[in-house]
Amino acid sequence: MELYTGELRQLYTKEIISQSKSGSSASYEIHAISTRGRNIKLLRGLDTSEQALYIEQEIEKYLHIEDRPVKGEYGG
Repeated sequence: MELYTGELRQLYTKEIISQSKSGSSASYEIHAISTRGRNIKLLRGLDTSEQALYIEQEIEKYLHIEDRPVKGEYGG
């Protein structure tokens, strides 16, 4: 799938909780919302919220995307 940077309107981090017999664990994903309103998963399987939020912020900074709240995003 091709994705052009000009199509990205917003990025956000999402927390994924997995349940197992030994308990629960969390991983993190970075999603983008396109100018057409599509939700696109960019990265998954990140171990820490700090790592995911850092990557999200760096991409937003590089692409000059203003950070805005997104329903369902990880809030820290």
